[in-house]
Amino acid sequence: MFIKKISKTNLSRLVIIIFAYFLWCAQVLAEAVYFAAEKPPDYNAPIEAPLCYKFMVSNLEEQLGKLKTKYGKTLYNEKIVKSNDGSRSLLAKRKNESAKETQYFYSNSPIVCNEYQRKRLEIAGITAQIFADVDFNEGFALKTIFGNYNNEKKAAIWKANVKTDKQFINFFQEIGEAFQVNQSDSLYISQSIGTKTFFQLGVIKVWIVFQTAPEHWQLDKKAETPLGLCEIAPGEKLCSPVVGTALFSRTSSGWKLDGINKYILEIGQYGSSPRPEFQQLGKETLGFVLKDVISLSFQSTFTWINIIGIQNQKIANLLSVQTSAEYPDNLLANKDEINYESKIKYVDNGNILYDIEIHAIGTNKKGKSIDKVTKYRILGDKYVAD
Repeated sequence: MFIKKISKTNLSRLVIIIFAYFLWCAQVLAEAVYFAAEKPPDYNAPIEAPLCYKFMVSNLEEQLGKLKTKYGKTLYNEKIVKSNDGSRSLLAKRKNESAKETQYFYSNSPIVCNEYQRKRLEIAGITAQIFADVDFNEGFALKTIFGNYNNEKKAAIWKANVKTDKQFINFFQEIGEAFQVNQSDSLYISQSIGTKTFFQLGVIKVWIVFQTAPEHWQLDKKAETPLGLCEIAPGEKLCSPVVGTALFSRTSSGWKLDGINKYILEIGQYGSSPRPEFQQLGKETLGFVLKDVISLSFQSTFTWINIIGIQNQKIANLLSVQTSAEYPDNLLANKDEINYESKIKYVDNGNILYDIEIHAIGTNKKGKSIDKVTKYRILGDKYVAD
């Protein structure tokens, strides 16, 4: 009786409304599922899991049903597991006609899917190709940091701001006064000395490390290092550039500058700094080490390491410590100096940053020796000895 009173037009509208309601309910009840495919997506990857594909299903059970319908008895070892964090994952295997095994991995957690895919790609050797396809370049990075880039010199050339770049002005002015060269009006030149692409929680990131010095420390094309020999006064070649670094991450809209520290430390000799050695400082944390080898006029040589990373959302020199000493024989024969070297070990402690153990071993001709392990742990913004 009621239906008879409804016009055909209104009935059609009612049907559309009911259909829209059920469609809305299906969308609300559906959950996002992330799929670790054989190859990660080239574009339109989800920001929260850039190594996985994302689609919507009602649940993992529905996805398992689709796999069974499609592959039938060739599917095996299928199961849905629950992680400690409450997320769920679907695992299954299948063999094709040539007996090649294919593994399937789905998860309702973007972090779990991305971590699984990251490890799988590394084992398969695909990670290197992904990084090779990354469109990051040093020119873009230096222009972002310093506001310009000189293609001919492969460097950014800039003038320090008296308010924000006072460290640069004071340091290089001090060197200039020692060599009777005016530094106050100098332009500075910054060049990359190393980059490293890596995954952090599934996001592709890049470290760029650069050194900065006054522009009139001229480039030496014959030298092996980008800034060449520092010759700001006749016969004087002992001067250090400033090392800085920046961290970029790749997003769906391009590269984003995560953090920067243009002035970490002064390091190196002859106008050139040591090259960074990139080091895993935690399970999801990459930093780098700068080794400073100091040779004195009486032929003694000392090595210091500087470990640079991120702590409390700041890029900083987390640890600076001497790791070796080498004295000439005449000093070893008459004094108590000890030649020693150190082994460095990074120890997983369950925290974001590993602990560090430095084991110093050495002796001298008088029989005096050193065999000591010093443990460092992060406290505040620095590593400190236990």
